[in-house]
Amino acid sequence: MKIRCGLVVAGMCALAAQSRGAPLILDGGTLDTAAAAQQKSVEAIRKGVRVVPTQKLSSKGTAPWLVQFDDVVQEEWKAALEETGARIKGYMPENGFLVKATPRQIAAISAQDHVVYVGEFLPEYKRAAKVRTRLARVKKGEEADAAAPHRVLLLSSDDLAAVIEKIEALIGAPVTVASGEQIRADLTAAQVEEITGWGEVQWVEAYVAPRLLNDVAVRTNMMNVSNAWTTLGLTGTNQIVAVCDTGLDMGNTNNLHRDFSNKIVWAQALGRTGDWSDPDSHGTHVAGSVLGSGAMSTNRYKGVAYQAKLVIQSVLDSGGGLGGLPEDLNVLFKAAYTNGARIHSDSWGAAVNGEYDFRSRNLDMFVWSNRTMLVVVAAGNDGTDANNNGVVDLDSMDTPGTAKNCLTVGASENWRAISSTYGASWTNDYKVEPIYSDNIAETDPVHGLVAFSSRGPCDDGRIKPDIVAPGTFVISTRSRASSDTGWGVPSNTNYLYMGGTSMATPLTSGAAALMRQWLTTTGGIADPSAALLKALLINGARDMTPGQYGTGAYQEITARPDNAQGFGHVDLYNTLQPATNQFLDLFDTNSLATGQTNTYTYSVSAGSTNKFTLTLAYADYWATAGSGKMLINDLDLTVIKPGGTTNYANGRTSKDATNNVEFIELAADEAGTYTVVVSARTVPSGGSQPYALVVRGPAEELGDPEYGLRDDGGVNLPTLTYWHDGLGSDVTEQGSNFNGRALGVRTQLYLKGAAIKTWKSGDGDVTGTTFHYKIWEDGDSEPGTWSTRSVDWTSDDGGGNQTWSSFGAEINAMSGLVSGSYNLKVLFTVSGTGVPGILTNGPFTATFDIPPVQAPGNLRAGATNETDFTASWDAVSGATGYRLDVATNETFSGGGGTASDLFISEYIEGSSNNKAIEIFNGTGSSVNLGTAGYTLRVYANGNTTPSSITLSGTVADNDVFVVANPSANAAILAQADQTSASLSHNGNDVVALAKNSVNLDVLGTIGSSVYFGQDVTKVRKSAVDAGTTTYDTGEWDNYATDTTSYLGSHTFSGGTGAPAYVPGYSNRAVSGTSQSVTGLTANTTYYFRARTEAAFGTSTNSATASVTTLEEAVPGTPPVMDAIPAQVTFVGAEFEYTVTAQEPDSDPVTFTCTSVVDAASWDFDVNTGDFLFIPTNAAQIGTNIFSFTATDKDGTSDPALMSVKVYSAAATNEFTQWVEDQEEDPGSTNFTENADFDGDGRTTYEEYLADTDPAASNSVLKLEGESADLTEFSFPASPARFYQLIYTDDLSATQTNNLGWGVPGMVVTSTVSGTWFGTIRVLLDDPAE
Repeated sequence: MKIRCGLVVAGMCALAAQSRGAPLILDGGTLDTAAAAQQKSVEAIRKGVRVVPTQKLSSKGTAPWLVQFDDVVQEEWKAALEETGARIKGYMPENGFLVKATPRQIAAISAQDHVVYVGEFLPEYKRAAKVRTRLARVKKGEEADAAAPHRVLLLSSDDLAAVIEKIEALIGAPVTVASGEQIRADLTAAQVEEITGWGEVQWVEAYVAPRLLNDVAVRTNMMNVSNAWTTLGLTGTNQIVAVCDTGLDMGNTNNLHRDFSNKIVWAQALGRTGDWSDPDSHGTHVAGSVLGSGAMSTNRYKGVAYQAKLVIQSVLDSGGGLGGLPEDLNVLFKAAYTNGARIHSDSWGAAVNGEYDFRSRNLDMFVWSNRTMLVVVAAGNDGTDANNNGVVDLDSMDTPGTAKNCLTVGASENWRAISSTYGASWTNDYKVEPIYSDNIAETDPVHGLVAFSSRGPCDDGRIKPDIVAPGTFVISTRSRASSDTGWGVPSNTNYLYMGGTSMATPLTSGAAALMRQWLTTTGGIADPSAALLKALLINGARDMTPGQYGTGAYQEITARPDNAQGFGHVDLYNTLQPATNQFLDLFDTNSLATGQTNTYTYSVSAGSTNKFTLTLAYADYWATAGSGKMLINDLDLTVIKPGGTTNYANGRTSKDATNNVEFIELAADEAGTYTVVVSARTVPSGGSQPYALVVRGPAEELGDPEYGLRDDGGVNLPTLTYWHDGLGSDVTEQGSNFNGRALGVRTQLYLKGAAIKTWKSGDGDVTGTTFHYKIWEDGDSEPGTWSTRSVDWTSDDGGGNQTWSSFGAEINAMSGLVSGSYNLKVLFTVSGTGVPGILTNGPFTATFDIPPVQAPGNLRAGATNETDFTASWDAVSGATGYRLDVATNETFSGGGGTASDLFISEYIEGSSNNKAIEIFNGTGSSVNLGTAGYTLRVYANGNTTPSSITLSGTVADNDVFVVANPSANAAILAQADQTSASLSHNGNDVVALAKNSVNLDVLGTIGSSVYFGQDVTKVRKSAVDAGTTTYDTGEWDNYATDTTSYLGSHTFSGGTGAPAYVPGYSNRAVSGTSQSVTGLTANTTYYFRARTEAAFGTSTNSATASVTTLEEAVPGTPPVMDAIPAQVTFVGAEFEYTVTAQEPDSDPVTFTCTSVVDAASWDFDVNTGDFLFIPTNAAQIGTNIFSFTATDKDGTSDPALMSVKVYSAAATNEFTQWVEDQEEDPGSTNFTENADFDGDGRTTYEEYLADTDPAASNSVLKLEGESADLTEFSFPASPARFYQLIYTDDLSATQTNNLGWGVPGMVVTSTVSGTWFGTIRVLLDDPAE
C-alpha cells in the first residue's frame, strides 16, 4: 500500500553548492572567472585602481557588469550588493548576476564578502549567436553589410527615449518599434558593434518574423481523448481557451461557422483594425481542433474540448503576415487572461534553431507572474535531414517554443489511410530512406514522429519539445472567408485537412482544457497551476520509443525524454485514469527557497514490475539576456529506493541543472519505502519557487469512500445565503444556481451564511467544512488564494448525515472595494478522516458592479473680487466629502515644482508576500538614503513601537525607490531597489517613512489596529507634494489587489517651484458644496474642478470651470472722517449717533470704532456707521471717548474722536448737570436752585448762571482789581459763559458792550470820561447766535 506524506522541511539545509571556481555561463561561452587574468583585474579594483570600462557609460554613469559570488547566492548577499546603489538585472549562472552600476559602485561591490569576481559585461558579450556570426562574416568580407532587423534590449526603460534618439542618429532613419526596454530597428553589423558599446544596452539579437506553423485525432491509439469523453464525461465545460492566430471564419458573432455558435467570450482584432475574420483559414482550423462543436458534421468532426468557450485573438495583418503580434507577448497573454482564458494556444513561431530570444523571455515572464495560465506553443516545422543520413537533424526548435514555462508541442503522424510520402512532398528535405518513402500518415500499429516536426534541444541543452500530438492530415473547421484548401477538402466542405505542429498544438490545448476540467472537479483543485497541467500531461504521456524505424542506424527516438518526442505522446485517458493497481497523487501548493527540501514517502508491500512515474514541473524565473544557461531557480527531483539507490531525473546519473521539467520512471521492484525528494539547490530570483509534482505508482485499492459532501440527487448540495440592495429579503440558493449569476449594479452585498451537508460511514468522520470566497476586479488577475470562513456543525440528521451551517458574522463583500466590475467566486469544501469521497463543490462565480462615484456638476464661481471668489457645485447623493483643485492653467499641470522632502508614492498590500513601498524624490536633487538617515518603519497591529528597515542607495531626482518583500511576485521584484523580509504589512500595520528617526510620512494611524490598506494598491495623487503624519485617504487613489502597473515611476505635478495649483487648493478637502478661494491675483483667469468622495472611492474630475478675478482698481484717496461734536447723555439713556465720512472716489466704506469703554454697553455697525451707547453704571459717569475711522480700498482715514459726557439719572437738565459738573449731588437739598450752601449771598441757581462754585464762598461773580483811577477793573470769568457790560453815563439810557466769552482775569477798561454806572451780565450763550 502507499503512504501519502508531504513533509516540508522549512529550515535551511546544507547547501549543495557548485564548486568555488565555477565559471560564468554566457551566451558566447563560459567565462573562467578564476583565471589569473580575471582575478588580477579584480584585485586591482579592490586596491583602488580606477575602473575604466571599455563601453560608453549611460547618461547616469552606469554600464552593465558581472558579479559572481563564491557559493549559492543568499538573499543577504543580494541585499548588500544593492545597498551600494547598483541594480540587479538578472541571474547569471553560476552564482552570478548581471548588474547595472557605476564604476564606483562596482569598486564597492568588489570588496564585499563572498564576492569573488566583478568585471565588465563587455560589448561582445551583448551579441546573440547569429549577430556574432554575421559580424564575423562581414569583417571577413564573406557577406555584405546590409541593414537587417534587430532587437535591442536596454537595461532600463528610463533610457528608452535617449537610446532611440542615438540609434536614429546613427542609422539616419526611425526605429521600427519601441516600447518598455525593447527597440526594433534595421541595423548593419557595424551599427550593432557600435550600439553594443553603449552602457544603456544589455543585448542585441537578430529579429526573425513569426509565421504560421502549418476525424480529429482522438482515437484510443492516438491521443486517447475519446475515452475521456465517454468514460470520464469530460467535455470542456466551464473552460475558456484562447487561440492566437489568423482569425475566425467571418469575424462576426452574428455570422459564424455553426461549430462556434455561442462560444465566443471575447474577440480581439490586433492585425487589422476591427477585423478578426479569417481569410487564411489557419486560425479557424486551429480553433475548431480545440473546441469546435461539430454542429455542421453531426458531431463527427468536433474539437477535443467541444463544450469549452473561446477567446480569439486575430494577429493576421493586411499583408498576410502576423504583424498584429505585440512586441511584448505579455500584452497578448494578459488580454486573454483578463478575459478568463487559462489555456493559450499558439500555432505560430519564428525559426531561431533553439535560441532563447525576447519572445521566449516574455512568455516566461508572463507565466512566472500568472502561474495559472498554460501557454501551449507549436515546436515548429523546421525538421529536415540536411546531411542525408536518414535521421532528422536536431536543433531546429522555434521561438517562443524555446521558452521554459510553456508546453511545447511537436507533431506525430496521424492515423489515416493516405498514401502521401515525405519524399514526394518535400523532395529537398528528405532525399534518402527510410524517411523518403515513409507515409506522412498511416494506419500501421507503430506510429512515428512527423519528419518536419522541429527537434530540440534548445541552445542551452534544455529538452524540447515537451510532448507530441498528431499533426498530419488533421481535419477541422474551414473558414468561409477563405478559399484556401489546406491539405485537402473532404466531402463535407465545411471542413478541411491541414498538417503541421500548428495542428498538433490545438489538439493538445483541447486536451489540456479537458484535463483542467477534471482537475477542478474530480481532482478537487480549484485553480490548478500551469505547472501542474504540464506535469500531469507529461506524466501520463505514452512513450514512443524507439519510433517507426526500429533500433538500428535510423532509430528515430532514443529514449524518454529526448529531443524528438520530448516526454512522449499525449494520452489523455491514461493521464487522468490510472490503472486499477495504481494511484495518482497531485501536489500544487508547495514552494522552496534555496537549500530547502520536501520529502514524500510511499510504501510498497511487495516488489513488482509496476512502475512509479514522477514529474516535477515549475514556472521558472525568466532568464537574463546574455546568459548561456536559461535555468535560474534550480529544483531537483530524486527518488531513493528502499535499498538506498538514488534515481535521478531525465535519465541522468546526477541532478539535472538544466531543465525545469524533471521526469523519473522506475520499477517498484523492491519492497519497502520509496522516498521522493524535491530539493532547491539554488533559488536566486523571485523568492520562494512554487512547483507542481505528479506521482503515479502502484497501490492497493483504497476501498469505498467513507465521508464526503451530500448530493442526494442534487437536493442537498451546499447552499449560499446572501443579500444585496434591491432584494426584499435574504436569498438562499445552491452554489450551482449562483454560478454565472449577474447580480447587477449594487452598493451593498453581504454573504450571510452557508449550509453544507455531509455524510460519513464506517471509520470515516467529518472534521470540518469551509466556505471559500475570493473577489477581484475585471481586468485584474484572479487572486491565487481564497479567503475562508469555517462553517461549524449544527445538527446530526441521522444515518451519519450532518448539517454544518453555523456561519458566524456576515461578510461584507464590498468592504474596501472601489467603483468597478467585480467577480465573486465561492467554493465549499469538506475535511475529514478515512477514505474521501467528493470533498469539493464549486467553484461558482457571480458578477456584480459597483457604480462609479458621480462627479460634482454645475460648477460655478460667485462672490468674485480682485483676490478671491467662491467655488460652488451641486450636491451629489451619497457624498462624504469633496476635493477641490484650483489651478492657473486648464490642464492643471505642474511647472517645475519641487517637494521639500521624500514621501511615499505607492503602497502595495497584495496577496501572499506581494508587499512593496515606493518612495518618490521630487526635491530637485539626488538623495543618498543611507547618508541622509532614511528608514522605513512598520508599526504592527496597533503597536506604537516600530520595526525599522534601514534604506540604502541613491535615488535620483524625479525617480522612485522601491522596497519590496523578497518573496513578492516578479512584477514587483522587477522594480525593487531593495528587499526586506521585514516588509510584511498586512493592511492594519502602519507604514512610515522616517528621516533621522523623525517620521516624515505616515500611512495609517499609529496606535490603531484598524484595517486601512488590506488587499489594495494605493497610489499617491500627482498633486501631493509632501508627506503627512496624519493619514489622509483623499491623497490616494486605490486599485485592486496585486495591481503593479503603477510601480516603478510616479507622476508628480505639485511642488514649490512653479506649480500650476494655487497654494492650498490642490486636492483640498471640502465638507460642503462651496469653498472660498483666496490669495489670488487680480485680473487673472483661474480654473477649478471638483471630485466627489464616497464610500466606494473618489469620482473622476468634474468638468472644469473658470473664473477671472476683477481688475485691480486705480489707486484713489482714502476717506476722511467728519468731525463729531461733543455729546451728552445720562445713565440708563440710549444715546445714538451716526458717524459719517467724506469718500472722494465713491468707493464702498466700512468703519471701525475703538474705546476703552466697556464694550457691553455700546454697539457699532461697521457698514452704516450707526453707534449706540447705553451707559449702565456710575463708572461711566463723566467723559467717555470713542475713536472712529473709515476704510476703503485706498486706505484708512485719520481717527475722529467723539466725547460723550454721561450724567447720573438725577441730572436731567442743564442746571442739575451743571451741579454734577461741580462734583456735587444734584439731588441734595444743599444745592437746590434757591439754596446758598456757601453763604456768599448767591443762590445755587445764580452761581449756575455765573458758573461759579456753589460750595466755595470765595467763588462769586464780583468786580475786583480796580485801578486807582477807576478806569479799569477785573472780575472772575468762566470760559463757558458770555459776558456783557451794561453801562450808562447819564442815567437816561443804557448801552451794551459785548465782552465775549470769558477768560480768566477778564478786564474791563473804561473809555468814558467822567462818571459812569455799569453792571456785568452773564449769559449762557452768545446773544448774536
